[in-house]
Amino acid sequence: MRKIIPLLCFCFLPATARTAPLGPGWEPAIVQTAPLSLNWEKEYTIFEPPSGFKYYMGDIDWGELVFIGTEDLLGAETELQLFFIKKRIAKVILILGTEGIDTYNCISKYKAVVKWLNKKYGQFQHEQLEKDPLVDELIHVSVCEPVRLGMLHIKNTWRSRNFMIYSSLVGDEDGFYVEIEYVARHLRKSLKQINKDKILKSL
Repeated sequence: MRKIIPLLCFCFLPATARTAPLGPGWEPAIVQTAPLSLNWEKEYTIFEPPSGFKYYMGDIDWGELVFIGTEDLLGAETELQLFFIKKRIAKVILILGTEGIDTYNCISKYKAVVKWLNKKYGQFQHEQLEKDPLVDELIHVSVCEPVRLGMLHIKNTWRSRNFMIYSSLVGDEDGFYVEIEYVARHLRKSLKQINKDKILKSL
């Protein structure tokens, strides 16, 4: 049994957020290949499963497709969610877990994902750490337990010329997940409007 305070030293930062230093002439990293090697400019009528995935549910007219991974990534099972606007890819969410990510390795798995994203997209621009003040008063069997309880949230952000990329570590009663969200920057406003319309339609 150990107190959760050492988590912050083991993992990321003592502060709640930070931004990567921007030196003179700094520019966002230019992505040489599109995220996940997908064609984000094409208007799709049929979308074949990407390599390493199989179809699970959804269709382009509905605006969402979900694929289940047939191969592990960084030792974790995967799921891929694609969102379309006018038959073009607007957002993709790659989910790692729950298999392969557990209460003892969730931090190391997340750090590995951040490391690889840094290699492809350049150093992250922002890192956010949200911690419930009660965490410091609790004793846990592992440093990942606050993530499962929703008391600790970690998120990193990358920005390129054409995309916003977000990674986050989340947990629930079923286990732990690393989520990587890729958003086409020119379609962000359209995505927000669609979400607003869905909420209004549901009320």
